[in-house]
Amino acid sequence: MPTYTSRRRRGSCWVGAACLAASLAGCLPASQYLTPAVEIPTQWNQYGDGGDAQTRTRELGAGAPSETVPYDWWRAFGDANLDQLVEDVLVVNSQLAAAAIRIHQARLQAGIAASNAYPRISSGLGLNAGRETGSLRVQGDYSVSLSYELDLWGKLAAERDAERWAARAAEAEREAIRMTLIGDTAKHYWQIGYLNHELVRNEADIANAQRTLAIVRGRHEAGAAHGLDVVRAEQGVATLDALRLNLLAQRTRHRNDLAILLDRPPQGWLHEPGHLPEGYLPGVPDSLPADLLSRRPDLRKAEFELRQLLAKINQARAELYPTFSLTGKAGRSSASLVGLLSNPIDGIGLGVVLPLLDWGMRQRGVEVSRDEYEANVAEFRKTWYTALAEVDSALSGRWQLEQQKSLHALSLERAQRAEGLARARFVAGLSDVQPWLDEQKQVRQLQGACAKNRLDRLNNMVTLYKALGGGA
Repeated sequence: MPTYTSRRRRGSCWVGAACLAASLAGCLPASQYLTPAVEIPTQWNQYGDGGDAQTRTRELGAGAPSETVPYDWWRAFGDANLDQLVEDVLVVNSQLAAAAIRIHQARLQAGIAASNAYPRISSGLGLNAGRETGSLRVQGDYSVSLSYELDLWGKLAAERDAERWAARAAEAEREAIRMTLIGDTAKHYWQIGYLNHELVRNEADIANAQRTLAIVRGRHEAGAAHGLDVVRAEQGVATLDALRLNLLAQRTRHRNDLAILLDRPPQGWLHEPGHLPEGYLPGVPDSLPADLLSRRPDLRKAEFELRQLLAKINQARAELYPTFSLTGKAGRSSASLVGLLSNPIDGIGLGVVLPLLDWGMRQRGVEVSRDEYEANVAEFRKTWYTALAEVDSALSGRWQLEQQKSLHALSLERAQRAEGLARARFVAGLSDVQPWLDEQKQVRQLQGACAKNRLDRLNNMVTLYKALGGGA
């Protein structure tokens, strides 16, 4: 049976190990994270290039990012069908589901790393029975062992930090996927509405071209028009028929893209828009907050990955130093139950692992981790300036599209007047049919340009919301 002296020695060993840990802890300070130095512009050059860009700018304010773009920014367009479609995509999309699984995996890894801060305990119990000289003999034993690595150099803490930041990066990645899915859903939805509108307009254009062909044929039969005029009018109808097939193919492609986002096979959709939404588009504040990019998931992910790499550097540095482990074991072994409870076998030890043979390899591992960190700092700066460029380009595109809207409307009005004059000249026999056909084509192109401008302005709003970190 253990004596008081043996127990006292074991207690002294534990106390000595604790004192050693206390004396060595903090000898290796961890590297602290510093946000990479980047430049922040004082204003956005949103009105294009040249001298105009130097005089017309949008101010960078100091408001909170939450004041810029709402979390559910797509609802600002006031389309209930779009709202429901986005909600459906966010519920069923397989890419988003896979990202959620990766988050769960990263959190499990963080939990495993966190468990290293506690002692590891294992136990065993056994019973053996046998006959000796005609009598049954039962031998019983059980044991409990404990091991604990002293985190003197912060290696385990750095490992926990690395896994924690990896989990945060996985969460930011999911937010980036979510924001991309919302933007893609809205763009496909509006593209289908635009194509449906173009198909309706194409039907009207075909009907108008057929009426023109009938007029030309009538004048040709009366000897007032050349046969070339008939061929040109027929060519116009055929061109519009071919355009219709192209529009149908585009609509099918965007329908299928939406089906993929909804994680289902291609099929019909009951709430397909027949045209683009009308009315005013959501606005953007005149003064944008200077830290508006902090909500972007790609930037948050890049920063979390930097923090993870810094933790790995600290972990690699700690690997250069000895590892101290405390081990303890207690057990009982006896041929009787009473003896099993009264005959302990226990011990305690302090283990030390010295990285002597592979010290050079570990040192190179530290350098590799540092190089990886510096490379990611450069990538972070690139991501930051890319984000700034995306915001600036989206603001510039917004202004340019607004100007194009007015110019297209003015051009369309004048083209319609010119088409009427060309028709009157042809009917009066003052010209052949080609000038009239040319003016009809010009009207169709400008009508298409007006519709395309509306689509581009909607898509630009999505691009701007995403660039500002909307929905994250």
